[in-house]
Amino acid sequence: MSKAGNIIITVLIWLFVASAVVASVFCIRYYNRKTVNGVEVKVLVPEGKEMLTDSIIKDFISSEINSVKSKKFSSVNDSLFTTKLMRIHSVKSVRVTPLVNGNILLSVVQKDPVAKVNIKDNNNLYMTLEGDIFYSDRYDGSYKLLTVNGLKELDINKHSTRTDNLSAVVSYILNESKHFLYDITESVSVVGKDEMIELQSRYGVKRIIIGTPENLEVKSFNLRMFCEAMHERDLSVYEALNLNFENQVIAITKN
Repeated sequence: MSKAGNIIITVLIWLFVASAVVASVFCIRYYNRKTVNGVEVKVLVPEGKEMLTDSIIKDFISSEINSVKSKKFSSVNDSLFTTKLMRIHSVKSVRVTPLVNGNILLSVVQKDPVAKVNIKDNNNLYMTLEGDIFYSDRYDGSYKLLTVNGLKELDINKHSTRTDNLSAVVSYILNESKHFLYDITESVSVVGKDEMIELQSRYGVKRIIIGTPENLEVKSFNLRMFCEAMHERDLSVYEALNLNFENQVIAITKN
C-alpha cells in the first residue's frame, strides 16, 4: 500500500476514535440530565434450575425501585441495587444499565447449583462447580443434582480443602466425556480423618473410594475396566472398591 493510502487509513481511524469519544461524552451528559422512569429486571438462570424470578427480585428491592423514580440518572448509585441484591445467596452477579427509554435495567445472574449439600441442622444448601455453598429455599427438585455429604458448618461461604476437593470431583463427574461416574453415582462424600472422597454408588458395590481428586481420568478408566471385566459377577459382595492407589482397583470384601 502506498504512503498516501496509509495516511488516509490512519486519519480515518483517528476520526472513528474521535467520533466514538464524542458520542460517549454525549451519552453520559444525556443520561446525567435524564430522569429515571422505572426499573426493569432480567434474571438469567441455568436451564431447569430456577431459584430466582423477575418478580422475586422486584419485590426484594421494591423500596429501592420507588426511591429512584424521577431522580436523575447521575444521582443514582449502582451500589444501591447491587449491594442489596448480593445479599440474596443465590445471586452470582448484578449489572446495572441505563436504557434509552428512561428505565434502569438490572441484569441478575443466578448461581448454578450442581449438588445438594447435606450439613447437619442446615437445609436447602447447594454447591456450585466453583465450590461455593449457598442457601435457597426455592429449588423444586425437578433437575437431578448430585448429593454432597461430609462438609461442616465452617465450610459454608469458605473455600476449604474439603470444598475444593469435593467440587473438583463433582466437576469431573459432571463433565466426564463417557458419563460413567455420573451414571453410577448417588452421592459424593468426605469421609474419615484423612478426609478421603468417596462415591456412594447405585451400581452394586456400595462405596467407591476416590481418595483425592488427582488422576481422576485414570481412576475412572480403571474402575470402568474393572466393572466391565466383572460384569457377570455380583459386585454387591464387595464392601468397597478403592481407586486411591496407582493403576489399581482394590476390592474390599464384606466382613
